[in-house]
Amino acid sequence: MAVIRLSRVGAIAVVSALGVVAAGVFDTSPHSNESTPSQPAAETSARIPPPAVGPPSTVAVGVVTGPTTPANDDLFLEPIDVARRGLEAWGRFAASGDLDEVASWFSSGPQWERFVEETKRGGVDGVAYSVSLTEVEVSEVEDEAVVLGRVVFVRTGEAAQVFRWRIVLVFEGREWRIWTVEEAE
Repeated sequence: MAVIRLSRVGAIAVVSALGVVAAGVFDTSPHSNESTPSQPAAETSARIPPPAVGPPSTVAVGVVTGPTTPANDDLFLEPIDVARRGLEAWGRFAASGDLDEVASWFSSGPQWERFVEETKRGGVDGVAYSVSLTEVEVSEVEDEAVVLGRVVFVRTGEAAQVFRWRIVLVFEGREWRIWTVEEAE
């Protein structure tokens, strides 16, 4: 059994569909040509609470759909969310040297080129960084967004690396992706 992350809308649809089936709201017996509402007995009908608003739900199903990416994880991510997730992926990339870690979050811009060069040089070790983004300011103009903030890379046994970065994102297709990262003035 695999675990798939559904968007909030997808999770609501699944919960609603399960609620309809569990409550026996539709009569789908063979003698009926169409689904018609039936009246469930008051003693046996269960009320299903509406899903909570929050992060995407995890639902167990018998189908494997592949890795979670921005395209199938959420319907739409704001630039700040893409910046945070991209930086988290960067922390994992620093440990693995695997470009797949950052491929979903970075465009084929200057920062991607730096990642490719870094994999050619080697020098990657197996301890991932924990990355945080705070003191954030976001601005958007058409198909470009800038996330300005304090970025901290931390891993066991090393001093924290603190930066003031300007993270430039571009809107490609239907999602934001990180184009480049620059030192802020």
